[in-house]
Amino acid sequence: MVRPSLPVAEKLLSAVLSRPWLGRMLVAPGKLLPKRSRLGYFAAQASLRPMSLKPLYLPEGKAGLGRVGLFTGCTASLLDTEVLSSALTLLLHAGYEVAVPGGQQCCGALDAHAGNSPRAQRLMQTNVDAFRNAGSLNAILSIATGCGAQLQDYDSLPAPHEDICSFLAREEVLQRLSFRSLAASVAVHLPCSLVNVLGQELAVFRLLNKIRGLQVHEIGCRGGCCGAAGTAMLLRPRMAGSLRDPLAEEIAGLSPDAVLSGNASCRLHLAAADESAGRAYLHPLVLLAQQLVRE
Repeated sequence: MVRPSLPVAEKLLSAVLSRPWLGRMLVAPGKLLPKRSRLGYFAAQASLRPMSLKPLYLPEGKAGLGRVGLFTGCTASLLDTEVLSSALTLLLHAGYEVAVPGGQQCCGALDAHAGNSPRAQRLMQTNVDAFRNAGSLNAILSIATGCGAQLQDYDSLPAPHEDICSFLAREEVLQRLSFRSLAASVAVHLPCSLVNVLGQELAVFRLLNKIRGLQVHEIGCRGGCCGAAGTAMLLRPRMAGSLRDPLAEEIAGLSPDAVLSGNASCRLHLAAADESAGRAYLHPLVLLAQQLVRE
């Protein structure tokens, strides 16, 4: 049987983004491009310096409730270093040991979407092996919903997978966290991967409701796609833009202080349509860590 050829652009872009070292090599010259270009805007948001992570973090001054594994993925070191730092802060403050296996790689979603199933399978096995070597874990947590949707399809992880917001919103975890009040308004975008695959979208609101004074507005049609769709925002900008336009109009009408979304590509895609407003586009974890009472 003759297999259909893989889309060249998708395969090339997935190969770059799923290898952080290669992504940084291309991001550096990309930062010289005008920010109004798609690649220039993407490069402007990326970090050239990888975040240094230890294989194990221990909570200070608290009895450990258990140990969780943190899945960092491939784009986190490029786009989500602040999110990684916030995740560690919240988990450690709640009293959990956090294992961050050094052998983990891309979740495989980019290759799977590009039709490169063999590499996606190899990446899955690499990640399974990395977390098996991390000791006994209560859960394996993902910080990006796109990665989480892919991990949900893994059939041999050594511990249950869960989106990190869902884990933090558990009663036994949340009762160990308290937050300062904040007189502000936020628009919450729920990535379609969080709603349609993970089904854990209510946890975000449970967490944000712990910040007194915060006005929380959900935007978009729940379960709908913002147009980012992994690499689609770069490769199919017209289609991606048409899906984003209603959300951009809703954000402009609400004029919130910040927009929250649990997926890096969604945040980048939405922020690119709102650059002149100077509004913050954050992962919910970042706002939660900023308001965390750390005494």
